[in-house]
Amino acid sequence: LGTTLSVLGILDRFVDFLTVLGVVFPPIIGIMLVDYYLLRSHRKILDESRRTGQLPNETPTIGWAAIVASIAGGAVGLATEWGVPTINSLVAASLLYWLLKLVFSRAQKPLASQKSL
Repeated sequence: LGTTLSVLGILDRFVDFLTVLGVVFPPIIGIMLVDYYLLRSHRKILDESRRTGQLPNETPTIGWAAIVASIAGGAVGLATEWGVPTINSLVAASLLYWLLKLVFSRAQKPLASQKSL
């Protein structure tokens, strides 16, 4: 199988494959770090679950901001010609996620105050 793949030229695309892997996964890590250390979202739920030693009972269903930021970060890492693609994707996704979460939280605060009236 290895010889067959070698004859088919898999090594010509191996560096491209590793580059894609190095650009796709770092944005996810950056988003997790921003969410935990900077935004500190769900801190109350996480502290309670740590105290009881159990997983949280409720979690957000879909984090659209994280999905959009991860895809955009991967695209930045693949598209930019300067710097290190892995770091470019990590920084781009982290900044975009942080900005999206700030914009969404500020947009939802006036709505929450209107519902209480």
